[in-house]
Amino acid sequence: MKRKAVRRQFTYLPMLYLSEELNPKNLPSMRRKLEHAKPGLVAILLTPDPKDQLELVRSFYLRLNAYEGKSPKLVGIAKDQDDAALLVEKMTQDCLRERGDCDLRAYCESLFGNRS
Repeated sequence: MKRKAVRRQFTYLPMLYLSEELNPKNLPSMRRKLEHAKPGLVAILLTPDPKDQLELVRSFYLRLNAYEGKSPKLVGIAKDQDDAALLVEKMTQDCLRERGDCDLRAYCESLFGNRS
């Protein structure tokens, strides 16, 4: 029996946070990898629950039904969990510098502008 192809649609932050090891020139292939839930990357998403801020999801797990029919807001791409934690640290520093607090959800939403 053939598996049904998985394709997730994302709303992308205009200026995604990327791990230092990831080449921005490869962004189109990284997006395809995430959209098709292929293993090898970690997506940093705004959580659907407004009480939470971010979730780190290995790209392979994007094939789960929990993401079906949703268009998660992608704010960063990392090569692994450790790099994802470093990116969240950078986001927190940027948020603190810009807003004076650590409300990552509000900070990221402001970066989406009218696209949210």
